[in-house]
Amino acid sequence: MAGPPLIRFLKRAEELLGRASAAHVLFIGLAGLALFLLITVPLVSLMGDAQPGQPAPQRETAVDPASAEGGSSPAALAVSAAALEFLADLGVTREDFTTFSSAQVPGSSEPLRIWELALPHGQQAQGLAERLAATLVDPQHGVRAQVTVFDSKTAQVEVTIDDAATHNILISDLRAEIVPGEVVYGHNLRDIPPPPHLTQGPAKVAIIIDDIGYRPQIEAALLELPAQLTFAVLPQSPYGREFAQRAHDQGRCLLLHLPLEPLDRANNNPGPGALFAAMDDEQIKRIVEQDIESVPFIEGVNNHMGSRFTQEQRPMRTVLRLVQAHGLYFIDSLTTGRSLAFSEARSLGVPTARRDVFLDHVPSYEHVLGQLQRLGSQAKSRGYAVAIGHPYEVTLAALRKGLPELEAQGVVVVPIRDIVY
Repeated sequence: MAGPPLIRFLKRAEELLGRASAAHVLFIGLAGLALFLLITVPLVSLMGDAQPGQPAPQRETAVDPASAEGGSSPAALAVSAAALEFLADLGVTREDFTTFSSAQVPGSSEPLRIWELALPHGQQAQGLAERLAATLVDPQHGVRAQVTVFDSKTAQVEVTIDDAATHNILISDLRAEIVPGEVVYGHNLRDIPPPPHLTQGPAKVAIIIDDIGYRPQIEAALLELPAQLTFAVLPQSPYGREFAQRAHDQGRCLLLHLPLEPLDRANNNPGPGALFAAMDDEQIKRIVEQDIESVPFIEGVNNHMGSRFTQEQRPMRTVLRLVQAHGLYFIDSLTTGRSLAFSEARSLGVPTARRDVFLDHVPSYEHVLGQLQRLGSQAKSRGYAVAIGHPYEVTLAALRKGLPELEAQGVVVVPIRDIVY
């Protein structure tokens, strides 16, 4: 197992506790301090430090390593250290984690660590998860690890110690398609005049959370926010149908997050249920019908990736006609400035809107807060604006702080259905 000094410490502690003396207690105390330093230093190094003169974002963003390990047993600390050592050897850095937090499990004194990291380039999700699990397993101390493979780009390692869940590590390539800088802010593109109801009255913003269906803890926390967020669920995702039911029960607006072909397929895998521009109309229809069936209660569709597909008129019109036949609307995520989705939807009479601001294309707390302010400013100047974010820990933390600030400025968060035209 990686990090053998930690396991040797556990064994030595077990021996000494059976015949403790003052000297033994002192030894254990000093060894415990050494263990704390051994874990804290790599964690701080991995997760990064605050910049000089800037407030530390960790407590706001819930990625503080100390809080993530609060109340941990020695065995759980050893698992964390071994996992982080294994990942550090692969070159994993703070930027690769979108979630590094913990949650209290009812009936358990041990916190459940919830980690998510982007799949390192050159790695396969299943193979990496299996190697990580093999590194962590330690039957002598009751440590077990189970791997669940969701699809070709997403796998999860669940660790238990004496049957108590301690770690949930999601390894994924669910990152959003990297967008060229000139289309990060969609309002720079030529606009089509909106109807009066969007430009009159209070400023309105719609915030769509994409990529729903793989991160149950964070998605549940986003659903609890007291705002009319819109959620775009990936087809054939492991938790998508269950989430859609809960969101529907709470009156939230739901979209199908339809995977479309990106330009850079080598670095952007659209995942299950994806459409490609070379497909004929029958292939597109079959896959779209399957995707729609996989996510209940949807009101509309938006694109996941799609910088290649949305530039192609023929397949894009095929998708839009299917959307129209189901009585749905289409939101252009605008992953390329050459997208035809919005204009083609308008020409076909499909209710539509398009994204104005990406909240978390730079996944940092301060950046997301700044993007929320940009969203509010645009809505106040134009009457409305549309943002897209993702179920990241930094996004959740920034929304908790930024949504009340938007409300205080007179900006109203509305479901995307109130903005389509």
